[in-house]
Order: sequence, then structure tokens, then C-alpha cells
Amino acid sequence: MAPLCAAVRCKLDEQISRTEHLIGLLPAGPLDDAPVPGAGSAAQLLGHLLECLAGFCAVFAAAHPDRLPHFRRLRDRPVNRAIDPAEALSGMAVYRAHIDEGFAMLSDADLSRLLPTAFVPRGESVLTLLLGNLEHLINHKHQLFTYLKLRGIAVSTPDLYCLRGFVLRPASMADVSPVRALIEASVRGLQHADYSAAQIEASLRSVYGVDTRLIADETYYVVESAGHIVGCGGWSRRKTLYGGDQFPEREDSLLDPAREAARIRAFFVHPDFARRGIGGMILEACEKAAAEAGFTRLEMGATLTGVPFYRAKGYTAREPLRVELPRAEPLVVIRMEKSIGAGAL
Repeated sequence: MAPLCAAVRCKLDEQISRTEHLIGLLPAGPLDDAPVPGAGSAAQLLGHLLECLAGFCAVFAAAHPDRLPHFRRLRDRPVNRAIDPAEALSGMAVYRAHIDEGFAMLSDADLSRLLPTAFVPRGESVLTLLLGNLEHLINHKHQLFTYLKLRGIAVSTPDLYCLRGFVLRPASMADVSPVRALIEASVRGLQHADYSAAQIEASLRSVYGVDTRLIADETYYVVESAGHIVGCGGWSRRKTLYGGDQFPEREDSLLDPAREAARIRAFFVHPDFARRGIGGMILEACEKAAAEAGFTRLEMGATLTGVPFYRAKGYTAREPLRVELPRAEPLVVIRMEKSIGAGAL
């Protein structure tokens, strides 16, 4: 991708990810109250966020009408109305897929092209239009953040911004030992509210662990901060849904992208770095790589702790699964799935 286009897309990806994260923190129940005095309801704000993303798609459609004729179908999608968080996240996933496609068509030379608008008939540059929509999205993201604070939900700077200093890279076999230590710290530090101590220790012995097949397949990633691994996760084109090397119920046969869903696998973040955008960073890389490999659906076995995160990223819960553990109650995980790509419309 051209350098300037890549820079704009990177900033937009950050803002969409943080907005999805904030939506995932919304309390259950009606959202009829206003984020700020004099504004519409929180439910209306969610609908307006979709309008923000629709604005980006409109710019791409105007810039390349012959190459993106299917973007016209987006006009039939309702926006700027009261919706619930699930519908907001589902809609954002659709728009994000189209935004990715639009940026893939864009060159740095396109950014200076003038496109006529209702407000400026002589035209504004593509870059100006994109930045205007970005400003629009950021403003409403801040409204959502304010609403959460007013509702007494503990949000802070990491919930609002993607902090710099994290480096995503493919994992190597040299990472096995530090990743194993990270998994143990993550499970013990973040899952205690959803599973008993006996379940946690039994799962670390028999289920959770490093899957070296993912590393060998080059589909596993780590995130570093100051040279230390603070997050890990990956995807797979193989049938195994969860479990490290020690897990006996593995099936390493390959999936058919035309019929089957790629797997999202083994996401763990160090407790000291939770809620700082690391999981979202890895998930975006996984979804992009799986789509490039021809998959149109993703599936996972999510821990109860991870379900809110994945729901905020557009995944839908399908069914609970029971994972038998030695000398402990079975571990309940949730099968979740998501459609990806522009075909998700």
C-alpha cells in the first residue's frame, strides 16, 4: 500500500478498534439516556457511528466508481438510528471490510484528486474527505467514552487510545519458553473470575499451552514491549479448535477455505498489559491473513473471560463446549464465529 494511504489507514484502524472496544464495555439493558447533555441517546450514537464509517465508503465509491460498483449496496444499510451494541458491532465489521477494500484501491496520487460534494461543488481532495470522516469518528468515540464514565464504568486512557511502543511479529521456536510463561501468567491473572483455581491449574497442565504447529505454519504472532513478549495469538488453517501441544484431542488435517472456517487460536495477554489494544492488534493481523488465504469465516473456542472481547470484535456465540479436565470440573468454552471480507455484507 502507498505510504500516505497506509498512514491514514493505520490511524483509522486504531480509531475503529478503540471504538469497538468501548462498545463492548457498554452495560446491558436500554441505552435511552444521552452521552452528553443535549445529545441524542446512546443507542442513537451507536447508529451514528455506523454513519461515520459509511462516510469513508462513500469517498472510496466516488473515487473509484467503476472498480467499486458493489459499494452502492451499502446505501441500503440503515444508519443514524437507535441500535443496540450487537447490531453496531456487526455493522462496523461490514463497513471495516469495505474500508479495507477501498484503501487497497487507493494510491497516494488519488489523495490529491478533487471530488465534488454537496457542500463544496467544486470539489475537495480525497485526503480532506477521509480526514473529515476520521475527525467525525473520533468526536463520537469521545462521546461514547464520556458516556461510559458518566455511567460509572472504569475507563481510562488505554481504553481511548492505542498506545505506541508495541511491536507485532511472527512467533519463532525461540519464543516457546517466554510464550509458555506468558500463557501461565495470563490464565492465572485474568481468568480467576470465571474459573476455579482447580480448573485453572488443570487446564494449564492439559489444555492451555504453546501449539508449536501454529509457529511452524507461520500463523502465530507475538507482541513485544521493550523487548518482552506481552501478548500472543494466532490463526490456523487446521481443524484443531483449541489446545497446546499437550492437548490430546488435536486434529491437524487442513481445512477447506471454500467450506470451512479458519480457527482463531490461543490468544493470551499479560495481566499488566490487559485492555491496551494488544489483543485487537493480533486479531486484526489474524483476520487479514486468514482472508488472504481464502477463508470467509472464522471460528474459535473462546474462554468465558474472552467472550466480551470477541463479541466486541463482531463474533457471535454459537454454543458452549465442555472440555474435560483431570481432577477438576470441566472447562466451559464458547464456540464463536464471524464472517469476514466484503462478502460479509
